[in-house]
Amino acid sequence: MAWKPSFNQGITSFKELRLDEALNHFSKALKCIGGDQQHVIYDSRAAAYEKLGMPKEALRDAKFVIKLAPDHWQGYARAARLFFLASKFDASLSMADLAFSRIKQSSTKRRDEILKLRDDILRAQFAEAERQRLMRNQFEKLPVELLSEVFRYALFDDTAALIRVLRVCSYWRNVAWTTPALWDTLILTPKFPVRKLSLWLNRSKGMIRELHIRADVATHPDWPFPDLANIGWDRIRVLSAVSWDPAQYIDKRKLGNGTLSCLEELVMIEERICRRRASPGLFLLLQNAGLHSLSFSKSELSWKEVSENLTNLTSLSVQSGTKDPQYLVQALEANPGLVTVKILDHFNYICSAQSPLRLSHLTHLELTGSWAPSLLESLVAPNLKTLIIKASSHTLNLAFKRMIANEGAANLTHLVIDRCSIDSSVINYFLQNAEHLTHLQLNSLSKCANTVMDALAGSISPSKGKPTPTPVVMFTDTNRAPILCPALTHIDVSQSQDVLTGPLIRLVKLRISGAAATWEGASGINDNPDLALPPKCARIKSLNLDQCSQIDAAWLPWLRQNVQIVSCVYETKQKSHWR
Repeated sequence: MAWKPSFNQGITSFKELRLDEALNHFSKALKCIGGDQQHVIYDSRAAAYEKLGMPKEALRDAKFVIKLAPDHWQGYARAARLFFLASKFDASLSMADLAFSRIKQSSTKRRDEILKLRDDILRAQFAEAERQRLMRNQFEKLPVELLSEVFRYALFDDTAALIRVLRVCSYWRNVAWTTPALWDTLILTPKFPVRKLSLWLNRSKGMIRELHIRADVATHPDWPFPDLANIGWDRIRVLSAVSWDPAQYIDKRKLGNGTLSCLEELVMIEERICRRRASPGLFLLLQNAGLHSLSFSKSELSWKEVSENLTNLTSLSVQSGTKDPQYLVQALEANPGLVTVKILDHFNYICSAQSPLRLSHLTHLELTGSWAPSLLESLVAPNLKTLIIKASSHTLNLAFKRMIANEGAANLTHLVIDRCSIDSSVINYFLQNAEHLTHLQLNSLSKCANTVMDALAGSISPSKGKPTPTPVVMFTDTNRAPILCPALTHIDVSQSQDVLTGPLIRLVKLRISGAAATWEGASGINDNPDLALPPKCARIKSLNLDQCSQIDAAWLPWLRQNVQIVSCVYETKQKSHWR
């Protein structure tokens, strides 16, 4: 049976878009004698398949065309189109090149069609490569060790960021999951503490560097957890515990004398003020540890044990509950490298030293209690930058005079006096020696805050405490008026009821004219050699006047126009509103 009649019927049906009927005719023609050796039948059926959206079947017939007629271009061209539709651009480009090489030079139209197809393939290939580039994880090019270091920097200030790192992608998760250094900080909270402890020990391989026991963990029915014994206690550098004494646990477990030998920072916190004292063995464990930072809050601390066992402290913070304050000075003397000292306690004891207490590295000092003046009187801290004194019913007059004599105000930048007894003349004299002061806070000083503002405004002589004429705009070189604390930018006199509007206005005006004139002088605007500019000074950037009842509300808009931040909240029991 001849194949041509069925083939011709298939061609007719194809032209009339009766594709299913055309497929039947082409398939029938292939079954005829000699039909399966005719490449035109396979090519025609492939065209029908392509029109019907059946690329797999069309590609199979295109392969038969190439097999039966490898020197003809039709099979290659159709295969190129089908591969292009399947986004197989390399195979499509190869087929297009083979088809183009088999088209006669005279067939310009067909050659142009293949060239256009080739251009489409190249554009699609480039677009796909760009898409793959954008989607590719560039971190995979980094060595795992370098990526681990990147993660460590990301977690330096926020250890909770480890969870976010694990959720970015599978590659990041695999790297982080297998890097023990990322799991060296363990924070136990009441939420699944047992499971978290086990996971962190497994991932860090027991090399925990920081251990933080949060509130209510020590009240867990299974506390202390058995896995705590698997922590490398001789590797821990930071230990923070709430309502838990690690020394008792270490002693009970008999973990050895080398325990906590690498500890650098210890934080002990009680949720409520109590007289529970840290185990006497705690400071014995820390004797050779090289502890740098010690913080006790609401837990009883023995100053005697501190003085006998700790000598390398650079930071000391104690809040409430201290024992034997008579050893406080000895504890400070035993740690001459102290940089930060914060003692907030109201014990009844006058700290006296046989010789000056020299802390040459001290830059931050915060004291609360009536005992504070006695400590300041013997303190020699030439590098002090921040001084905060609160709630002292004993006068600070002598202490501040001694500090001036010991050059304690020379490098001071922050001064806070809150609810203390002190004369305004002493503060003014102290400020004369604080040329670098930028922040001044006088809270609840109802008898002297306004006088200090007057002195800062140049209306009162700091040395004599007597009124002087209001300063004029320009000064002579030979008789230039000094400005108290020329670097001052932030003032807080909240809850000081004696503060008046006038000194504040003069203070702000003086600083505005001084700062502006200094700038003009630098620009060469002032050409009169007989006139000099006001002394150099900084503009006031913030004013806190909360609960200063004598501030005139009419001047607040002017203050807010000339000072970046102004807070003035007037409060009484009957009325509270923003002014």
